[in-house]
Amino acid sequence: MPSGEYFTSYEERMGLIRWRIERVALVLGLPIPLIAPFVLTGELVSVFTLVFIFGIAVLGLHVMLSYAGEIVLAQGAFMAIGAYTASRVVNEAGLGLLPAMLIAGLMTASVATAFGLPAGRVKGSTSPSRRSHCSLSPSSSSSGAASSRSSTAAHSSRCPAKSGSSVTP
Repeated sequence: MPSGEYFTSYEERMGLIRWRIERVALVLGLPIPLIAPFVLTGELVSVFTLVFIFGIAVLGLHVMLSYAGEIVLAQGAFMAIGAYTASRVVNEAGLGLLPAMLIAGLMTASVATAFGLPAGRVKGSTSPSRRSHCSLSPSSSSSGAASSRSSTAAHSSRCPAKSGSSVTP
């Protein structure tokens, strides 16, 4: 990778594979999980399996932290729920790996939905720019009676809860 990043568009900057060396590493590294069981011993295959599992978790965390800008604390818990469910389905029910992965994915999705729906209903301003707009008093940004009235109207449209208006979202 070059020592300085120079992008001319937002799409180039946000691309998952931005450099030629990343493409080469992807092409060379993609067949490793398919070839490894035939070439390596069982212990090394187990180690590589763990490496790839944690690699998938890290890529998910990378997408959430760098592209979405969100800190996700529940990702490890959801990964653990899926792993526990898959191991129980394979060991207790005697099903194969693919049905276990499907059931584990559905179980994890249901738990994530059970936690996500109430969390999505939380109201409040989390954006710093919205808080700063709402914390300004309507008369502090302008002078004069006419501009004060227009400023009050603009403030009430931005921050209905503070202005006393009965606007409901």
